[in-house]
Amino acid sequence: MPGLLSSIPLSRLIEAGVNVRAVVLPLADTAAPAALVVPPPALARAAIVMQPAQPEMARLAQRAGIPLVQVGDLQHPHTVRLLDGFAADVALVSCFPLLVPRALRDRLPHGFLNLHPSLLPRLRGPAPLFWVFREGEAAGVTLHRMSGRLDAGDIVMQSPIRFADGATYAEAERACAQMGAQLMLDALAMLARGDWPQWPQDAQAATYRPAPGEADFVVPADWPARRAFNFMRGVEGYGAARVAVDGAARPVQHALAWRVAAAGTGSGDTRWLPFGDGAVQVTLEPQP
Repeated sequence: MPGLLSSIPLSRLIEAGVNVRAVVLPLADTAAPAALVVPPPALARAAIVMQPAQPEMARLAQRAGIPLVQVGDLQHPHTVRLLDGFAADVALVSCFPLLVPRALRDRLPHGFLNLHPSLLPRLRGPAPLFWVFREGEAAGVTLHRMSGRLDAGDIVMQSPIRFADGATYAEAERACAQMGAQLMLDALAMLARGDWPQWPQDAQAATYRPAPGEADFVVPADWPARRAFNFMRGVEGYGAARVAVDGAARPVQHALAWRVAAAGTGSGDTRWLPFGDGAVQVTLEPQP
């Protein structure tokens, strides 16, 4: 999918000289064929015009001469034959929105490894970074084997990450992407040595969170000021946090600062709002 969690790992793999056989992206058009491929000149007679849904991924692949594949049906015989033809050892996955069937996972000698921006088994699901900010969870990145259950496969590598106070969604995503890319490179190095550690996830500690809804962007007034500030900042660029102002819910444009033992003051679109132990200074989106 579009975003740094896909493009940065691919860029780092290419820079490191990894033999990337193909870049596989999802087809946006469900009425399209099972799979399309845009090859470099050396791969004959399969060129089809690429849908420009992920221009950065396409640019990286084409600049490096890597075949670019779009798939809509991972179980279709044409897709399976096409991917078999690249003779890959392992598939590295990040933000891929289609379920990879076992029949396809088992065709690669070392399977499919997925990058997930949380410390699994915590925060399984489609939007872990949002929930890191929402719930104040420890942040991190996990590389795990794909299995038949979402984000539940054995862990291959894992690393915590500390976000600074006030980190935005884009800053957090970049940090996770950089760390995730390094985990991929380290895992490939271990694979080349025949050293392949992995351990099962603790099902008792597992949590799952869905894609956030409108209510999940509301900031409770009893939260500590620091938590409220970091959540508002953390979702900037992903969505707009909403706060209670003068009896109405208002979207936050920017969170500017926080203080303990401070009262809410001011009026207009920039003001200090009261929270559990202090206040947060915000700029509200202008009212229509």
